[in-house]
Amino acid sequence: MFLNNWLVLFLCITIIYSCKDDPKTVATKAPNKLHKVSEKVRERNPKPVIVIDAGHGGGDPGGRNDSTGMYEKNFTLPIANAIIARLDTHLFKVIATRTTDIEVDRHLRTARVEPENPNLFISIHCNWAADTLRNGYELIYRDSMLDYVENGDTFNFANPYKTQILSYFDVIKKNMGIYLKNMKYRDTYSHPDRIWVLYGVSFPSMLIEFGYVTGREDYYVLSDPNQLKLFATVVAKSVNEIFKDYNKSAPPIVKAATP
Repeated sequence: MFLNNWLVLFLCITIIYSCKDDPKTVATKAPNKLHKVSEKVRERNPKPVIVIDAGHGGGDPGGRNDSTGMYEKNFTLPIANAIIARLDTHLFKVIATRTTDIEVDRHLRTARVEPENPNLFISIHCNWAADTLRNGYELIYRDSMLDYVENGDTFNFANPYKTQILSYFDVIKKNMGIYLKNMKYRDTYSHPDRIWVLYGVSFPSMLIEFGYVTGREDYYVLSDPNQLKLFATVVAKSVNEIFKDYNKSAPPIVKAATP
């Protein structure tokens, strides 16, 4: 009887361990991928889906003006909410990543809206620099995009929306020149860092730096609520102009090219 009990126990232990994944098998399993950007095929939406992302928020305040104690988040949220208020929901499906002063992980901002198949993702920010003489707005994009591969690593591939985004920037710069006479244009460039709102996405995306919270000139512009409303007006007018022929154009189906 004693031997039988030990035999049963031995068999149970053997069965339990045989059901576990072999370490070699586990190591070669595909990761739990958020999405496969290079294989993403974007279908046409009934109307353009515009995502407005108020940068930073909550416990992530962004850049700070040491003289006044004001943070980047104090400006990005009012601008983003004002843009949303100026976009016609009959013409666009408008989505906000946040509308209150809460912290949202940069990765989640894009992951949550990806199922909506955005036509354009606009992240609103303000710049920061130790040099208070640095002023001006900037328009930022990515030359490359991020994808996941089977071993859990990542690789970069060319942003298939680069030309499209640069043409959108032309519209924004034109309207900035018309309506924002008190803030100069500083730069348009591809951001070198792995910022999720520009890098780990499968849809057209851009980031706008509306001046420097630390800039001698820019801070006074940012501190004026009427100027923040003008920022919002410029973005809303630009979006209207960019997508004015959306229903007349051929359905865009874009597949990101792998390297």
